[in-house]
Amino acid sequence: MFSNLKIGTKIVGVVISIVMLGIIILASIFSIQASNILHTEADKLLQINAFRYANIVRGATESVYSTLLGVEDTIKNTISNENSIDDTEVQNILEGVLDSNEKIAYMYVHFFNTPINQNTNPKLLTNQHKFLMLLHDTSLKTEGGVQLVQAYDAFLQQQSINNAISTQKESIGKPQIFNINGEEIFAYNIAIPIFKNGNIIGVVGALGSLTHFRGELTDPKRSIFKDDQRLLLGAEGLIAVSPVSKFTGKSISEANPHPSAKTLIQLQKDKINTVFDFTRASDGKKNRAAIATFDLWDNSQDAWSIVTMAPVDSIQMPITKLITTIAFISLFVILVIVIIVFVYINKAVSSRIVNLQNNLLHFFKFINHETKDTILSKDTKSNDELS
Repeated sequence: MFSNLKIGTKIVGVVISIVMLGIIILASIFSIQASNILHTEADKLLQINAFRYANIVRGATESVYSTLLGVEDTIKNTISNENSIDDTEVQNILEGVLDSNEKIAYMYVHFFNTPINQNTNPKLLTNQHKFLMLLHDTSLKTEGGVQLVQAYDAFLQQQSINNAISTQKESIGKPQIFNINGEEIFAYNIAIPIFKNGNIIGVVGALGSLTHFRGELTDPKRSIFKDDQRLLLGAEGLIAVSPVSKFTGKSISEANPHPSAKTLIQLQKDKINTVFDFTRASDGKKNRAAIATFDLWDNSQDAWSIVTMAPVDSIQMPITKLITTIAFISLFVILVIVIIVFVYINKAVSSRIVNLQNNLLHFFKFINHETKDTILSKDTKSNDELS
C-alpha cells in the first residue's frame, strides 16, 4: 500500500512519523520526570507541614511543663520551713503564673498529709474534705480573668494525678474533654509531685488548652492540598484532633479498620518520621500521609504525633494538568509540522517532479518523432539537482 503512494506523500509520511516518534518520546520522558519530581515535592511538603505543627504543639506542652517545674520549686521553697500551708500565698503564686501563660487554662495544687490553716476558704475543700486549689483563666489572651473554682472530688480521680502520686514522677494524661463547673474544655493534664523533706505531700498540675490547636488543625484555610487533613494523635494512636469530630477520643485503629492505621501506630511507637500510604476511614480515599512524632518535653516518657495527609487524586491534580498541557502542545506542534512539511513537499518537490516528468514526456515524444518540436519548461526557482 505504501509503495502505491505518491513520492511526496511518502516523504511527508516518513518525516511526520519520525517527528511524531521523537515528540512522543520526549513528552513521555518529560512527563515521567515531572511526575516524579512533583510527587517527591508533595511528600516533602506534607513532611514539612507535619514538622511545623509538631514544633508548635511541642512548644506548648514544653511551656506548660517548664512552668509547672518552676511553680513546684517555688511552692516547695515556700512551705519548706512552715508547719502548715498558707493557702493565700500558694494561691498568689498560682494566679500570677496562670495569668502569664496563655497555654494553660486551669492550674491546680492538691495537698495531702499536710496541716492546713483552719480559716481555709471552703472552695479549696472537696466534699470529702480534701484540699484542692483549682484556678481557671477565663481570658487566656489577656491579663486578668483568673477565678477560683469550687474543689470537687471527681477532679482528683484523674489517672494522671494518681500516677504522679503513686510513681512520684511527673505524669501526663491523654487529650480529652474536661467538664469543669459546667464548662467543657478540650485539654490535657500534666501533674508533678511536690516533695517536702523527701516525702511527697501533694501534686501541682495544669490543664493545657488544645482548643486553639483544634481550630488551627481543622481550619480549611490551612490546607495545602484539596481535601487534606491534619491529625493530632496522643500516645498509642489516640485521636486528639480530627476534622471528623466523631473520631475524637478513639484510637485510630478503632476509627479506621484499614491496615494502614496499624502501620501508623507502629510508626508512632517506633518514632519513625516518614511518608507512607494511608487510607482514610471517613471516605475510603487513598492518601499520602506524613507523620512527625515528638516528645512532649526533653526526656519525656510520652510522645504525640502530628499526621498530615492528602488524597492521591489531589496530589496528582497538577500532574494531570501538566501532562494534559504537554499532550495538547505536542499535538499542536505535530499538526504545525505536518502542515509545513506537507505544503513544502507539495510545492517544492512534488510539483517540480511533475514538471520534470512532463518535460521528459515531451522530450521523448520529440525524439520519437511524435512531435515536430517541443518546448521544455525550466525550473528557475532553485539551483539543486531537480533544476
